[in-house]
Amino acid sequence: MTFAEDFKKMVKSEITTWRDWHEAWFKLAEEFPVFFFRFEDLTADAETVLRAVFCFVLGIDDSQLVGTVLEAAIKKSSEKKPDGQAVGQLYKPRKATSNGNLHRFDPEQLNWAKSELAPLLSFFGYNAEPTNFFPEIPTQTRYA
Repeated sequence: MTFAEDFKKMVKSEITTWRDWHEAWFKLAEEFPVFFFRFEDLTADAETVLRAVFCFVLGIDDSQLVGTVLEAAIKKSSEKKPDGQAVGQLYKPRKATSNGNLHRFDPEQLNWAKSELAPLLSFFGYNAEPTNFFPEIPTQTRYA
């Protein structure tokens, strides 16, 4: 088997696994509340996302966090240095270019990936076309 054939097989396996894992969570969300958020939103605006997560988990309105120990902890964990880096940063994402490896995928792989992942990508806000693929999941269960 050539590298190109192995790569094509690996891409299909990884995309299928990613799709299936997320679809399993959507199925679970039909039975109990699940809150979805994107990692890049957490790194871009940790305070807002953490507030939304805690409000969801505790079943409270954001105004109920005001003045609490929890609010202080959220603010402290979300502090940023003048350069924009988080003060208490536990994880530092690697620096990469957007679509830096896109050239490794042939048009057939890209088209297949887009068709397989379109509903999920739309749900998470990665394209402009809304979808009703997951209509049973209320919008308030995801950070958007």
